[in-house]
Amino acid sequence: MGKSPCNYCRTIDNESNCVLYTTKEYRKIRGPKVNNNSRNNNNNLIIFENITLDNKEIKKIIEFALQHYPELFFLNLDCSVEKYNQLDPLLILSIYTLVSLFDKTITNKKRIELNKSLENQFMTKLDDCDIDNIIITQCAIILLIINWQNGKTYKGYLIGGFAERAYKTLFHLNLDNSPIFKREKILQTLWSYQLITLSLRDESIEIVKSRLHKFRLPMDKFQLISGMEINPIYIDSINNGKIHTLTSLLIMSSEIWIDCLSWLTKGGKYYFKEEPWDINSAWNKLEKKILIFYKSLGINQQFSYNNLITSFKNDIGNIYCSFYLTLMISEIIIHRDFIPFIPSDTEGAKGPFDKLPWLINAPNGWWQKSASLVFETAKNISIILNVCKQNDKYSCNTFNGFIALTAASILSYIKHFPYYDNHFKDADIYYGYCLEYLSYYKSFLGIGGYYYKVLMQNEKIFDLAVKRGVSSLIITNFEQLKDEILDIANVSGPIDGNANYKTQLDKLFILERNRNIDDNITMNITSNNHTEPEPIKIREDQYRQELSSLMNWEFDWMSLENYQESWTPYIEEQ
Repeated sequence: MGKSPCNYCRTIDNESNCVLYTTKEYRKIRGPKVNNNSRNNNNNLIIFENITLDNKEIKKIIEFALQHYPELFFLNLDCSVEKYNQLDPLLILSIYTLVSLFDKTITNKKRIELNKSLENQFMTKLDDCDIDNIIITQCAIILLIINWQNGKTYKGYLIGGFAERAYKTLFHLNLDNSPIFKREKILQTLWSYQLITLSLRDESIEIVKSRLHKFRLPMDKFQLISGMEINPIYIDSINNGKIHTLTSLLIMSSEIWIDCLSWLTKGGKYYFKEEPWDINSAWNKLEKKILIFYKSLGINQQFSYNNLITSFKNDIGNIYCSFYLTLMISEIIIHRDFIPFIPSDTEGAKGPFDKLPWLINAPNGWWQKSASLVFETAKNISIILNVCKQNDKYSCNTFNGFIALTAASILSYIKHFPYYDNHFKDADIYYGYCLEYLSYYKSFLGIGGYYYKVLMQNEKIFDLAVKRGVSSLIITNFEQLKDEILDIANVSGPIDGNANYKTQLDKLFILERNRNIDDNITMNITSNNHTEPEPIKIREDQYRQELSSLMNWEFDWMSLENYQESWTPYIEEQ
């Protein structure tokens, strides 16, 4: 488990009270031991009390789990053998508990019971003499997803400690003499863990990338059946133009996402202070990397409406969509950093509102081309979501929710300010596709409701900018704060306990109010023969309330307290 204080206690400034429990101590806290599940005489699997699943039902929940979380591709390996009732009961219970989040026929009480049973059986498994680190890692991955989705970050950290320990055990294994099927199962488990936890690590980008580059990519079914490993492929081999499996493409696209996210979180245009059109700039290298990836894809893997439809017909739609969504959000975030998203005039894209000196001499049409690419990419994301809906295959996870919200915000912008790109059409239709996805997501999980409410506030901000005339300064700063919140929501990373978004937002509102008051004071002085005005005391709560009332806010979504309330769907068990 490591040493105290843990990551969570450091996050909430509770380092002095941090206590790390042993397995036995934690099991005592969680309650009595639950007996391991068993199989009945008909080879069906009893996973929880009176819940018994046959092969057909197990196959169904595995497929549903993969629909929402394509990163769990190690489950595909088990699907290929089609001996579902031979799977580990703890793994089946993990999958069933995850799928229960999307099953409206299951009550919250039953979900809580499933969670308790899963946690207890997981802890009991850790005490086994012949512990299977593959199963422990796989179940820990699913437990991580369940807890992050439910907003239970402290449990996420606790399970994360076990997951990391099991992961490192597998990571350092010598696989040279292992049977090919077991070797492949370990590799796919390692890859799934790495992709699920990319945004939950405190490690440097260099360490994360070194993990991604250590192992070969998963094999295709033909290689696995034949038992031959021919020319192992690694994550940076996209440059050679070979045809890759969709699983490999998803892993490769994740490295691009890491690079782009790293560029942005370091400070983007403010940190690098480079002309993005300079071929030697960090930004241009990222753009080139994305372009090379697109050009290296085979004709059946390129992005097109026909290929999108075909992927669902071939039952590979969700993983096809997943790697394209990863590429598209990567491209959006690096281009969007240069777009103010609040126009200072009606002449279209001109670059950042703040007129940074190293961005003055842009090539003719560069800003408009970049803005158009952002809008077009957001449109493609919305099309992907709409085709998923048509095939009844929405993939509701925190990363896709973040992507849908980002695309919806961009489409909302061009919907409100169409002159920013005169060639873009039907923004309201594409915005509607994203809205439908987020509406569906919020009907199951609170984090979906959080995304939806943020989008509604985004709409009100743009409505206010169009109808009421809020200054571009306040909207630009508001956008920056919103991006910080969205970055927290991405993959449900924990909130920084030291951040005080409420205070920052209040200051912005006060700056705006002071600007208006200063203007009024100047007018009064001019009209009253330079009489000195009385001191004016600014009350933060008053002006916050005024702006909230003006925008008809239903809740304070910048408040840390309400953040947890707005997306935690289940009552935490005592």
